[in-house]
Amino acid sequence: MEYKDFIGLLVFFPFLKTTAWHYLYPVIDVLFDVWLTISFMCLSYRFVLIKDKKSYISLVIIFFFLSLVLSTIYNHGTYFALVTNFIRLSAMYMFVIVFIVKEKISYDVILIPLNLLFVINILCWLVFPNGMYTMIDGKGSFFSSQVWIVGGKNIYFVFILFGIVINELRKQSKSRGIDYNYRNLIIAILYVFNILIISKSATGIIGVLLLYSFPLIDKVRIFHSPKVVYVYLSSIILLIVILMSFGQELVSNMGNDLGEKESTLTSRIGIWANSIEMFCQHPYLGYGLESNEETVAKITQSTSHNKYLWILYRGGIVSFIFFSAVYLQVIQNLLENFQYRINRFLLWSFFALSITWLTEVYDNNVFVFGFLVICIFSSNIIVNQKRELIKRIFRTIVR
Repeated sequence: MEYKDFIGLLVFFPFLKTTAWHYLYPVIDVLFDVWLTISFMCLSYRFVLIKDKKSYISLVIIFFFLSLVLSTIYNHGTYFALVTNFIRLSAMYMFVIVFIVKEKISYDVILIPLNLLFVINILCWLVFPNGMYTMIDGKGSFFSSQVWIVGGKNIYFVFILFGIVINELRKQSKSRGIDYNYRNLIIAILYVFNILIISKSATGIIGVLLLYSFPLIDKVRIFHSPKVVYVYLSSIILLIVILMSFGQELVSNMGNDLGEKESTLTSRIGIWANSIEMFCQHPYLGYGLESNEETVAKITQSTSHNKYLWILYRGGIVSFIFFSAVYLQVIQNLLENFQYRINRFLLWSFFALSITWLTEVYDNNVFVFGFLVICIFSSNIIVNQKRELIKRIFRTIVR
């Protein structure tokens, strides 16, 4: 392992902290936070030395965060959450720039500990089939839930999303052989087993199926055209209209077949309605970052279970404008080099994430944010991979 890979591993490891440590070993949870803070300071020092950053994108992200700060201050919200979220997200932003875009560490530095987490999760699932600990639900009460080392069932998808994206970047930079195919198959089985057998999250399963359907999608020539983005956006808008306009009726029809079993989607439609109602009362700045208890008192759950409504609820129209700017910037950057497979894959992955955002939030998750930063700087990654390929060819010729 090279020196930069070792440093990259040390910096990346605290990102793997899950909610399990908070319940199982609070001391380890605090140690991970301290570790991340140290990583944040080290990354900050290295980050300021980089000159050719896309400053305008950084400014948009900063303004989005500042809009949440303003909203939180205006509503006397939870200031500690602002600090912790700023450190975590900023650290991930700098990690991608320093170690993926610039330093170009081995992708195994990220994949090995991330995949090891899923292996440990399977072992914990086998040893503790009824779950390892008790979580707190959105209403603040305790309930028995089948959760293991990765955390709640809804968080699996973002870990897997980041792992698949990093593995795809690795595939672009490695020669293909028998071990290459076996390794990718093992990783796919590992991810699918965790999401399908352990997590059982319907949203996560749909997201993972979309991600692994890309090789089939990419064989259709129409998906090689930048205009396919209009198909993606139209599909998302159509789904939003269907869920908001006919969701209750569809769920009611399903409920007749399900008997007395309450549908998750039924409760979420109620949460969406409450979120819209609260947003209308604070349309410009929203409610800012607040405690779970305060959010539950307003919308009956700790999140809106819809990313787009959650942005409106927390930051109002101001934050949603900056969020939309980042959203469109991701699409624009991926379309710049759409002839490359990696950019088509990243856009398809972004589409899959956008679909899952219809029923989940993944609030301030570092892996979602890291994925977005990779999308924004994908062109830089492609250029660096070309340089690495030329260097390898040159070394081969010299030898």
